[in-house]
Order: sequence, then C-alpha cells, then structure tokens
Amino acid sequence: MPALSIRSVSKSFGTTRALIDISFDVSPGEIVAILGPSGCGKSTLLTLIAGLEKPDTGEILWDGTSLSSVPSHLRGFGLMFQDFALFPHLNIQANIAFGLHLSGMASQAIRGRVTDVLALVGLPGLESRDVNTLSGGEQQRVALARSLAPRPRLLMLDEPLGSLDRSLRERLVGDLRGILHQTHQTAIYVTHDQEEAFTLADRVIVMNHGQIEQIGAPKQIYSAPASPFVARFLELNNLLEGEVFQNDNQTTVTTSIGMIPLPQGTPSGKVFVLLRPDRTSPDASLPFGLQGTVTDVSFRGNWQRLSLIINQTPLTFDFPSDELLPAAGQPITISLDPAESVQLFQAD
Repeated sequence: MPALSIRSVSKSFGTTRALIDISFDVSPGEIVAILGPSGCGKSTLLTLIAGLEKPDTGEILWDGTSLSSVPSHLRGFGLMFQDFALFPHLNIQANIAFGLHLSGMASQAIRGRVTDVLALVGLPGLESRDVNTLSGGEQQRVALARSLAPRPRLLMLDEPLGSLDRSLRERLVGDLRGILHQTHQTAIYVTHDQEEAFTLADRVIVMNHGQIEQIGAPKQIYSAPASPFVARFLELNNLLEGEVFQNDNQTTVTTSIGMIPLPQGTPSGKVFVLLRPDRTSPDASLPFGLQGTVTDVSFRGNWQRLSLIINQTPLTFDFPSDELLPAAGQPITISLDPAESVQLFQAD
C-alpha cells in the first residue's frame, strides 16, 4: 500500500486554477520531487498535503485513510522551508528540541534524540553552538535535524536549498539524499531546479500550470520527455515544427533545417521535433548530417556547448570539453543517428 495517495485533487483561488485533477502515490521510504517553474502549483500542493489548505475536490490519504478531517498538527508530517526559520535566540540544542518539548517527550530522551540527529546531519557535538555563528550550509543541516527529530511520517521540503550558492547546493543535495535514505524517510521535495530533483529523488513529478506533465524516474524523464514543455524545462531546446511524410518506402520529417529521415512506420502528420543536444558528433561518424555555421563555443567545465545556425534556425549541441570544434563563423557538419537523436511530439 502507498504511504501517501493523492486522488484527483483540484484547488482554485478565485478564478485561478492552482491545481487541476492531481493524482499520484508515494511509497514508504520513497523520495519524490515535485519539479516545475514558479506558479505551476507545486507549493500549493504541499500546503494541501500538510493540511494548511483544503482541496476543493479530491482526496488525500495516508496508509489508505483519508486525511480530510485530520488537522495539520495531528498529521505527523514535517515541513522544512528555504529560510530555515531557526530561532536566533536559541542555540542548536534548543532549536532542535523545541518541537520535541511541545510533543511532551521527556528531557533525557530529548537530549539523546538531539545527539542522534546532529550526528546524522554531520554536526556531532555542536549542541551548545550559537546558530548565529553558523554558515548557510550548517544552518540548513540544523533545520534538517530539527525536521527529522520528531520522526515525521512524511517530510516535506519546500526549496530548502534555494538560498544557498550553487556549489554549496550541489554538495548538500547529495548529503541530503544519503540522510533521507539512511533513515528510510518518506519525503516530498519541491524545487524548480532540475539538477536538484534528478540528484535527490527516486521519482520526479513535472508540473505545469497546475497539471502533471510527466511522472517517472529521473533517467526516464531526461531520456524521454513526455511533451515539448518538459523538453524545454530540461533545457532540451532544439525543438522544431515539422511534418512527417511517407514517400517511396521512406519516412521523413520536413523541418526548417531540411528533411530528416525517420524509422519506417512513423505516423504521418504535424509534429514537434526534438534534436537531442547530447547524442550527436561533430564529424561524419553517424548516419545523417546537418550542415551549419558555428556562432559560438562556450566552455562549461567537462563539456562545451556549440551554438550554430542552419537555415536561420539556431541550435545548440553539447560535446566533451576535449573535443576540437571549429571557431565562430566556421562551417560545421553535425552528424546524428535519427533513431537515437530525434524524438517526435504530436502537434495539437
């Protein structure tokens, strides 16, 4: 049985439809990321699960039992926010122990639990430390320890790394995944950052305008986005309008950059064509070639991004940083295998 079940949940604020018929399950011990741009409804969904708002329609269940009549403070769920919300006048021990005191836990048990969770988040022995002397990463770990201390049935994290710089976020998101799996903590992680979602989550739910666009494992979503929106949100931006034709036992798609061969049996009709930026070669080693002019080559660490233009259509492709590429203004042939590099989406 799923731990958490969301069944046909909708929510509106006046004329704004924040959530539209949302359904998904979360298994015990699973980490699910809710991924999408600002305003897509992901934080609204979190407030409904927490019990801070009520859905207009649909149902939220825990272990198969409806939570509709269960107030927020009795759901046994934990919340962690971007700003950490630590009490500045209390030390680390008192910050973590605050909720445990409210729950009626004995003082000796509280001290033991604080010690345990500080060790878990990598801050052992810092109980008496002033929270105002902590770095941003240390504050994040204290906030996580405070959220984990009551052993919540479900931990919900709303952009918890958003206020940290990128290098620190990249380091902490891996640590966070390890901590959540080590404790078998069922968790929902809300973010607009695809790298965070893919690094942390067992499954990702991509949302757009209050609706679910795709649910799947990170690798599945990146390898096979379900819609042009998902592709663009994952920065797979080589999207072209096209039309598939069948001619003399050959299937092709006509686009602004020319005709591209497709596997036999591809249905005819208007489509959007995704050319994946990461499954090509800057030479003639693959079956089909695209000729264009380089407009830019930008270094990105262990990879580089090539920008080019074909028939006034800009495209980008990614290659290892040690690949020798032509300079801006030079011609280039990009080769690809359409079976591996081309994905089609039916046009509405």
